[in-house]
Amino acid sequence: ADAVAKCLSVLNYSYMLGELEIMLASGEMRDHQRGIMLLSQFSDSRSLNILLDYLRERADQPTDIVLEILEILLRRDLHTNVTAAETFKLVIQGNQEPEIIKLAILCLGRCGIDMDLEYLDSIFRKFDKNEIKEAVVLGMGYIVESSSTFNKRHVIGYLQEYLKEPGIKIRIYACALLIGLGNRD
Repeated sequence: ADAVAKCLSVLNYSYMLGELEIMLASGEMRDHQRGIMLLSQFSDSRSLNILLDYLRERADQPTDIVLEILEILLRRDLHTNVTAAETFKLVIQGNQEPEIIKLAILCLGRCGIDMDLEYLDSIFRKFDKNEIKEAVVLGMGYIVESSSTFNKRHVIGYLQEYLKEPGIKIRIYACALLIGLGNRD
């Protein structure tokens, strides 16, 4: 990874990103994986947008590369990125793979957009799998942590409903978030 980073710093950055974009658009799957790996080394907005475009085009595909991109994006700064949030919603709505849906929900939470709290609540009610419901509560936690303008009363209402779920992690995460919000009940 260090050798790759040194090599990348020597090359013309803008030209290289353009070449990576072409590689992702027209190369074989092996080339796509290499391109994704190289893009994961950057933290700028252009590389983020290239990853989001690639993900948007493959939102419904249950592939390892989609999973890998979501894992990369989970480590990136997504705060208030509306384009990223819309891309994650496409993945959540279009993909059938629970692990991919779970990561897309966590990434959506990392965007920290208040309006997505209501969307996450609707996702919570839509899915039966505990792992996805756990991700919804964690995603809500990310939003609550990074925002000060959310409707606290609505969030507390959602979380109190989640306490009725049979999944222990769902209830634990909901309790922790309720305590963080100052709800002692």
